[in-house]
Amino acid sequence: MAFDNRKMAFVLMAAGALPFLAAAALTLSNAGDVRGYQADQIAVAYGAVILSFLGGIRWGAAINQGRAATLLISVLPSLAGFLALLVPQFIAGLILIAGFSGQVLWDVMSSGTLPKWFIRLRVAISAVVIACLAITLAF
Repeated sequence: MAFDNRKMAFVLMAAGALPFLAAAALTLSNAGDVRGYQADQIAVAYGAVILSFLGGIRWGAAINQGRAATLLISVLPSLAGFLALLVPQFIAGLILIAGFSGQVLWDVMSSGTLPKWFIRLRVAISAVVIACLAITLAF
């Protein structure tokens, strides 16, 4: 059986959304405390890591393009994620929502750089992540 990048990417991206879904579910169930950490803290910390990872994807794609501006922009998600770790939770959530929104918009606008199936998948997963962050931080 041949390795299928699309299926693997779907499984990994869906699994990657689980901590966001769990944080939102914990928040809505009023069981937001997990071993001394609040669900919003968990969502922000994990969100910072994932946003940085997405910037790394763009960094890798930018290396092949040879454009300095694209390389510079690709580090912004990591910087935004780091900043989110340093500010109050509500502001951190806004930073992450803006970061994930900007990242997915960039993916959609640069359709020639990444496969179309990947962009469609990123849009779907990003919508879930942004909604979960909004729920987690609103309550």
